[in-house]
Amino acid sequence: ASQALTLEQVMAHPVVQRILAPVDKIIEQPVRWQEQGLWCKGKPDVVVVDDVVDLKTAADPRPEVWLGEAARWGFGRQAALYLNGCTAAYGRPYRNFIFPVVGKKPPHLVYVYVARDPSESLKLSREQNAKDLLDLAERIRSGDWGLPEIHPFEIPAWR
Repeated sequence: ASQALTLEQVMAHPVVQRILAPVDKIIEQPVRWQEQGLWCKGKPDVVVVDDVVDLKTAADPRPEVWLGEAARWGFGRQAALYLNGCTAAYGRPYRNFIFPVVGKKPPHLVYVYVARDPSESLKLSREQNAKDLLDLAERIRSGDWGLPEIHPFEIPAWR
């Protein structure tokens, strides 16, 4: 019951309605593309006009909380990857990654966030993704999955 209420709340938000208004949209279709010589795939919630949309839920969707959580969970990196993927898969540029975020608990507040391309945040996210994909490609090529450093495990003495 709460899931339906959450979806209703999101769809009732005027900004979300405007974003999803165009009839021509792609809903939950997987995309595959290559980056750094590796095949990648993703499944955006909605691709519409110039936008890729991914619905998120959050304990607290307010900017002072959610933006920190978004950074911690790497949502900027997801945005950069999915924008690249949709651009490659559909053969046209996608410029905005939109996160409608709905609170998990009543009153199910809805906030809408956008990562616009180009932006410093997406540039940094693309650089991080490229570095990680190159590292992954090298590990696949070499078969070396070891950690770069081993840290000693020492339990501090009880005081």
